[in-house]
Amino acid sequence: MSRKTIILTAAGILAAAVSIVSCVTIADMHSRSYKMISQKESHKFLDADLKYPQFAGPRELNAAVEKEVLSPYLEFRKSAEKNWKDTDSIRKETGATDSTPPFEYTAVCDPVFSDSRYASFLITTYVFEGGAHGDTEIASCTYDRKQKKFLSVTDVSGMTAEQLSSRCRETLKKTLVYGGTDNDSEKNRISWIEEGTVPELEKFSNFTLNGKSLTIYFPEYEVGPHSCGIPKVTIQLTK
Repeated sequence: MSRKTIILTAAGILAAAVSIVSCVTIADMHSRSYKMISQKESHKFLDADLKYPQFAGPRELNAAVEKEVLSPYLEFRKSAEKNWKDTDSIRKETGATDSTPPFEYTAVCDPVFSDSRYASFLITTYVFEGGAHGDTEIASCTYDRKQKKFLSVTDVSGMTAEQLSSRCRETLKKTLVYGGTDNDSEKNRISWIEEGTVPELEKFSNFTLNGKSLTIYFPEYEVGPHSCGIPKVTIQLTK
């Protein structure tokens, strides 16, 4: 496996030397090519791991990757060393004898779909700066090469907010099971799902398309506790 050093700049705010650990080109007669870039950094104050696609074709796609993956990371990195040193000092002042673990930053694009018409991907970002556990956030992009624009969930599904809400509630009430089986626990579970799936399009804005189905993803705590992770609902598309 070859290793190459490159310089990445996001919005001109910061340049960082990175190593391309793996670069796999995916292409066949039914798809548009893209490369998966794996970028890692390891320091006393920070362990970072980014995996993101680099598309052939419209500049808008790679601009979206930069905006959603690279720019947030480079912005985080600018202050990571200082923030880690501050954390380390506080821990020592309060009697900690073990080493302060490095901050963690992981941004992974998965799944990634690309064919002659559409490109779609989900970005999951995990940041740990101490505490019981880190924070996970999600974002997504779906692009129509023919129309040369990014698509909304209604563009892809043809469904209204009310229809999306109904479908997601029906699925999550069956699949998102946790906690006790007593009436109060069940009432709280259903209430959490219904609050997270109110018929507002923003609630269903994180989605991917694979040509046959639409998958909607819900952020942590949106429809259930941390233990539920990133719940999802898949809807088969009709032609």
